[in-house]
Amino acid sequence: MKINIRDGISIDVRSDKSLYITIGNYTYYIDDSTGEQIMDHWENKKPVEEKQENNKFQEIMSSRDVCKMLNVSIDTLNRYCMDSKITFYKPNGGNRLFFKKDVLNYLKNHRHPSKADIKQEYNDQREISKSFPDEITGLWYTSKTS
Repeated sequence: MKINIRDGISIDVRSDKSLYITIGNYTYYIDDSTGEQIMDHWENKKPVEEKQENNKFQEIMSSRDVCKMLNVSIDTLNRYCMDSKITFYKPNGGNRLFFKKDVLNYLKNHRHPSKADIKQEYNDQREISKSFPDEITGLWYTSKTS
């Protein structure tokens, strides 16, 4: 049974030993159905639809936002755009706009691997090369066992 006390405050009685109390953006849960006297609370999140609507506009970035994200000057960003290194949009001939996914793709394409990445790539290539014939002797690679 849910009782609305007033705007933003409600009590939802689930049984004679458990209930939820909502006050503003917080929910409190009280349960003694197992004799453990459980009490918990959490902050209520915005509904999924509202979050998705807000995210649509967060995906669009201005030149200033991109400069901050990439830690580059506006001149450098202008050069990236002129050299077609980064995708941008210019609706109605106005200011340049960027989709966050395009900026992230630019970052991924300009990744510098760590030593661990290089070592892993080397080991992967080494494993692959074991199945190819040795070009000098014409023999198939066989691993030596101790």
